[in-house]
Amino acid sequence: MHRILLHRNAVKFYRKADGTLKERIADAIDVITRNPHLDSHIRKLKGELKHMHRFRMGDLRILYEIDQAL
Repeated sequence: MHRILLHRNAVKFYRKADGTLKERIADAIDVITRNPHLDSHIRKLKGELKHMHRFRMGDLRILYEIDQAL
């Protein structure tokens, strides 16, 4: 299992979200926590953000970085 650290803007967005969206976000974070590399909604980014991944959730994207040192 991996540890998740949220950016303050992500926390702010989550707090303002309605119940259904909060549940979807929590489910997505659970998937990322279990396996941050493999899922049909996960893609490695390119260009300037090549060190990051994104999890697609409808119109929303969760961007995250995997720190192997932790």
